[in-house]
Amino acid sequence: TKPCNAKMREGEIEIAKDRLVAVTPLGHRLVKKENITLRQILHYPLILYDLNCEVNNLLNEFFKLNEINIESLKIKIRMPDVPSSITAVSEGLGLSFCPEIIAKKAKRAGLVDIIYIPNIESAVYSICALKGEATSNAIQEFWRHLTTISKTFKGKLPCILKIIYP
Repeated sequence: TKPCNAKMREGEIEIAKDRLVAVTPLGHRLVKKENITLRQILHYPLILYDLNCEVNNLLNEFFKLNEINIESLKIKIRMPDVPSSITAVSEGLGLSFCPEIIAKKAKRAGLVDIIYIPNIESAVYSICALKGEATSNAIQEFWRHLTTISKTFKGKLPCILKIIYP
């Protein structure tokens, strides 16, 4: 994953796009507010991710692009992955950030509410595949398939759009 405006490396293709959203416990007061800012969300205790979680790298880049010093945040707990973070949010331990695809599933399950981060282009990111050494025909064929998908849908895979916009 990487910010959408980041340069692609050789052998890398974008296969989908998603965006970061804030997740809150059900009925949180920020959900009903209009014109939410990132600064307002960051005022609350946060549930972020362990250092080796890929979403942590994405969030660090997001904070950096928005000139937010991570040391200044009220980090209550770090979780190993997105599902555990969503569970902690649903228990009222704080707010978190996660990919919209996962947040939508959790919202439909009645676990969390979602806040969209307005007017922040850096909340949208690319999901990329990096071509490795093709050691078998199956891997070579899979890479050809990913390349075709990437060109055809330009980051808007129908299966992802169906999850986000039912």
